[in-house]
Amino acid sequence: MARRGHEVAVITTDRSDRLPISESSPGLEVIRVPAYPRDRDYYIAPALRRFVRYEQPDLVHVQSYHTAVAPLTLRWLAHTDTPHLLSFHSGGSSKRWRRTIRPVQYRILRHFTGNARMMVAVSEFERHLFLERLGVPASGIEVIRNGVSQDIIDQIGTVERNPDLIITAGRLEQYKGHHRALAAMPAVIDAIPDARLLVVGTGPYEHELRAQARALGIGDAVSFTSVSQTDRGGMGRLLAGAAVTASFSDYEAEGIGAIESRAMGCRTVVTEDTALAELVDDDLVHGVPAGAPTGIVADGLIRALKAGTPEHRVTARTWADVTDDLEALYTRLLR
Repeated sequence: MARRGHEVAVITTDRSDRLPISESSPGLEVIRVPAYPRDRDYYIAPALRRFVRYEQPDLVHVQSYHTAVAPLTLRWLAHTDTPHLLSFHSGGSSKRWRRTIRPVQYRILRHFTGNARMMVAVSEFERHLFLERLGVPASGIEVIRNGVSQDIIDQIGTVERNPDLIITAGRLEQYKGHHRALAAMPAVIDAIPDARLLVVGTGPYEHELRAQARALGIGDAVSFTSVSQTDRGGMGRLLAGAAVTASFSDYEAEGIGAIESRAMGCRTVVTEDTALAELVDDDLVHGVPAGAPTGIVADGLIRALKAGTPEHRVTARTWADVTDDLEALYTRLLR
């Protein structure tokens, strides 16, 4: 947006109290405000009120609803004439108490979204989910899908693709479903002895996943690695070297990892549920039913490996496309 001539301010939180209060480049300023409590994820950021109420921005785009920051910001904006919108960026959780309080979060969010000019979902699945949970008219939520980083796409063809390599990538939490790929590997190896699984990510479930691999006796066929979220080129190189990727998550608002994999020419096997179901085409992306037994998951991976490298790739939607859509939406809201 800044490169297109807009003046952009990103107001964000810093619970560490270690980052610079502000940073700037032409057209873009990043401002960080304290958030409390610092050791919890339901934090608030009272200093945001000054920016949304007194700095008189032309438009405010609120990102995510998971903490108390978004509802309070929406509440403050309701007392101004500033056009504003909300993007959900919804996600799943492995913790039962988080899933239990989600209906409360939705009720709170519903109370504060009445004055928003628009809400943005990243998939039709997410759009319909929030139309139902917030009780807003169909015209109140628009779909603007995320994009694939050009740094990822640039890695196509940079490394030799391993025809026997499967990648399961994402934060290492139980709901992400990496354990389902691991559970399927003994059957996959029986059918394709050279098959290997690479688990990419970090998170609290890593110890359990490593223990599972040892218990299944497939430790030699499974390896773990991680790539910084900011190193999209590094992620692209991993995908460029894989034949198949797996995404067996219980919840995805969009499934950007599967979209990146498909754009990189990997065959992809996903849980046919939530937003992942929108990607299934039975060619590049094969779906297995939610809660499918391990044998069905294994069959999906075997089928994908045996299918070989696809003859075509899907043209990737990039962040430039996302910027086009957001710029058009902002212009519409400011008329």
